[in-house]
Amino acid sequence: MTLHDLSTEEGALVTALTLGIVGCGYVADFYAQCVASDPAELEIVAAYDIDESRARSFASTYRVRACADLDELLDDPAVSVVVNLTPPAAHADITERALRAGKHVFSEKPFVMDLDRGRDLVRLAIRLGLALGSAPAVHRSPAARYLLESIAGGRVGPVSHLYCDLDDGPLHRMSPHSWRSTRGVPWPLADEFGVGPVLHHLPYALTWAVALCGPVEHVQGHTAVRVESKYGAPAGPDLCIAVLRHAGGRLSRITVGALARRCRELLVVGEEGELFLPDMWSVDGPVLLDQRPVLSPQPQWPYDSTHRLNFDQGLRDMAQCLRGGGGAAFTEHYGRLALHVTELSLALGRPGPCDYRPDTTCPVPAGR
Repeated sequence: MTLHDLSTEEGALVTALTLGIVGCGYVADFYAQCVASDPAELEIVAAYDIDESRARSFASTYRVRACADLDELLDDPAVSVVVNLTPPAAHADITERALRAGKHVFSEKPFVMDLDRGRDLVRLAIRLGLALGSAPAVHRSPAARYLLESIAGGRVGPVSHLYCDLDDGPLHRMSPHSWRSTRGVPWPLADEFGVGPVLHHLPYALTWAVALCGPVEHVQGHTAVRVESKYGAPAGPDLCIAVLRHAGGRLSRITVGALARRCRELLVVGEEGELFLPDMWSVDGPVLLDQRPVLSPQPQWPYDSTHRLNFDQGLRDMAQCLRGGGGAAFTEHYGRLALHVTELSLALGRPGPCDYRPDTTCPVPAGR
């Protein structure tokens, strides 16, 4: 089975996958609004947050049950999947508790902050027959499918390399302290700056690169902290420039930062043409082939923001896979992809030079 085979059989009974949200902060609104776009497939039934007021506001806004503690949510037989939207440092512990409670898990990125914990979690999920995956799901988006089909179909000839530039603007000169979700939840400034834009955003760039060019065999780069304090918060790395060599010989050059003007461009270079995604956070396009538009974005989107990210795509893939009884099969793909991207992210996420050969891999289609 490949990720492209994650579909229910014709005529199979379709029931909504029931979700329990753990962590009702800023990003939870994006998940909830995406999930609500197709309630027949996904349904949020419960929510918990260490901040009781956030759990109550989420439950009231989206008409779900607020849980008094995590055990209440994990003990609820109505919850099939735990959606882990806690701060990165808590991801591994929450995911492990959920798996041991018999729940499938989909986590926000970074998947884990310690690679060995990530390995243990993937092994645990497979042993228990549970589905485990992590954001981002950009590799399953309409834009990604079009790019993969174009590469496989030879529309640009053999692919040599790609350029991936993800800079979300000079955050230290913007007003992130004023940003609010639709429920009024503040953007998590201390966490975003403390962990660092590099480690928060590398999973997007790396997932695109791995999806289009295959697993990475060798990475070289340099990561730095250029602005050491942002709005009084201690700052993690805010600039990374790296070159990746993929299995099969393709190369990727990625830059991730939060210092320059907003730039989210992805360019796939073939011997006979180029595929260009002007904004890799607009997962439904547009896509250009040799500067000609070939994929246009959908006219409507389930939320209003500066990006068009598919927060629900991984959950929809999980739902389809589970209808065929394939929890471990889902983990073999999404979980191993998350582990591979996490290994690369952690290697590049530390300040200083990087010369690294990962020992994880993943079965993501490389579009050959």
